[in-house]
Amino acid sequence: MRKGTDKDWEERSGCMTFPDAVAKALKAKGQDPAKWLQDSRKMSIDQMRKAAADMGCDVFFDWNSARSVEGYFRIKGSTEFCIERAIAFAPYADCIWMETGKPILAQATQFAKEVRAAVPHQMLAYNLSPSFNWDSAGMTDAQMESFIWDLAKLGFCWQFITLAGFHCDALSIDLFAKEYSKHGAAAYVQMIQRKERENKVETLTHQKWSGSEIVDEMGNIVSGGLSSTGIMSAGVTEKQF
Repeated sequence: MRKGTDKDWEERSGCMTFPDAVAKALKAKGQDPAKWLQDSRKMSIDQMRKAAADMGCDVFFDWNSARSVEGYFRIKGSTEFCIERAIAFAPYADCIWMETGKPILAQATQFAKEVRAAVPHQMLAYNLSPSFNWDSAGMTDAQMESFIWDLAKLGFCWQFITLAGFHCDALSIDLFAKEYSKHGAAAYVQMIQRKERENKVETLTHQKWSGSEIVDEMGNIVSGGLSSTGIMSAGVTEKQF
């Protein structure tokens, strides 16, 4: 059976990290592995092997057996793992980002405090992911509202929503299309044009916004002012606004 194709392979194989394997050996010897698990977070593989041997726990470990079908080595992802990687990459990255499964402020706080304790100048990023089901994240509306400001206080200076524009466009077009099918041009006027005017959105005059005047000026320069096909020339409908 190919490795990684059996859903319960990991459980049957007793798959674990090298620090966990050493911790298991320490427990078998009646020793508390807590210090080892803490110290090993900052060690390279060679350093971990030497430290384990010094403790009399030179365990057999095969990194290749657990590799994925694609050939990837496995990791045991955790907040602590991300913290150590962030500290290690700090000299080479202007901004560091930890991908999270949910918008959890306590997790972000732990990450920020431990990283910035080691690297005080480090700028942090946070993905306010549209993949999160925010309503099932256990947050109140008030907590959602204050979330970006709470993150900012922790040093998360670049916060982004990876697909906010995509979802905004999809929602807007979906709602508009449904209303347009029932109310025709009135739907466009009521839902879009009037709202652009009320909120002073620049795209109300989309020709000017997109640079038509600049293009016309370039054409006039090239033609010596003799162009007769200017975008904003006589008859342009945008003069109605």
